[in-house]
Amino acid sequence: MKFVTFTILLFAALALSGCRKEEPNPELLDPIYVDLDKRANDSQKAYDEEVKKQVDLKAALEKAEPNSIELKNAERDLAKSEHSALFLDQNARYYRIRAKRRALVDKLTYKEAFSLKKPWPDPHEYSDYLVNTRLNEVNLNWNARVPKLQSRLEKPPPKVEKGKEGGEKPE
Repeated sequence: MKFVTFTILLFAALALSGCRKEEPNPELLDPIYVDLDKRANDSQKAYDEEVKKQVDLKAALEKAEPNSIELKNAERDLAKSEHSALFLDQNARYYRIRAKRRALVDKLTYKEAFSLKKPWPDPHEYSDYLVNTRLNEVNLNWNARVPKLQSRLEKPPPKVEKGKEGGEKPE
């Protein structure tokens, strides 16, 4: 009797472990989608904070006296904030669109890889994505990336070497 129940339980365990089940939300397993979604959420939060900041800047603009330095500073800060808010809103929309597109592509490629029993997601694709992201975010200002001529020509301080007797002798 115990042998029969043991064999039935063993057969059931093997049958359940051998089944492959399709993932309903494969995009959550994709690191590219997760990164795009995170960037979209971060940009949206920064945009919301910038809009809240603009309310304070508009109040400061109304309180400032005409033809004063405070008025000029308030106008300048408000213009910078509006420009920043526009940029953040564009980024949030861009990353949201990219994430939706990536989710659709993920579902299609996951079904194809699942039917062919291939590994998914491709790790090579994620490494390419990271390289592309790093290259897109590099500072394009040449002066920030290349050392100045003066800093390259400066001589390092003279090294101090120890002699044979243990004494120090300068170069």
